[in-house]
Amino acid sequence: MKYLIVLSVMIFFSCDEDNIQQLNTESPSATSQSQKTSNNSTATIVSDAFEINDVKVENENLLVEVSYSGGCEEHEFELIWPEVITMIFPPDFGVTLTHNDNEDSCDAYLTETLVFDISNNPLGLSRDVFSVMRISVTNGSDDTNVVSNR
Repeated sequence: MKYLIVLSVMIFFSCDEDNIQQLNTESPSATSQSQKTSNNSTATIVSDAFEINDVKVENENLLVEVSYSGGCEEHEFELIWPEVITMIFPPDFGVTLTHNDNEDSCDAYLTETLVFDISNNPLGLSRDVFSVMRISVTNGSDDTNVVSNR
C-alpha cells in the first residue's frame, strides 16, 4: 500500500502544467511558417523529423496537417517551391516542407494544421488555378512521405 502512495505522489509531482500542450490545434502560436523558392534543385535539404498526414487547398491557402514530437520550443516549418514548373493543365507539381524543431527534446507528440497563404506564391499561379491544381508536398526529412491534395 505504501508503494502505491509513493508512486501516486511521484506521478502527481512529475507532471508540470507548463509543459502540457494541446495536441490538436489549428494555427498554434508555437509554430511559425514561411515560404521560399529553391534556386538549386541539387541543394541538400536539412529538416528535423516530422510526418505529413494530409494536404488540402482551400481558397488561397495550402493546409498541411503534420505530426512531430516536441512541445517545449517553437517549431518552424518552411515550404520550398520549385524554381520553375512545367505548365500543364491542370497544374501538377511538388513542393518540399522542412521542419526546424529548435532542438526541442520534449516527448509530446503534436498534430497541427499548418496554413500557408499561396495567393502570393513565387510561381505566379493565379487564384483560378488553386481549385484545380494538384500539389504534392514532400517531407524534407523523409522523401518517401509525399502527400497530395488529389
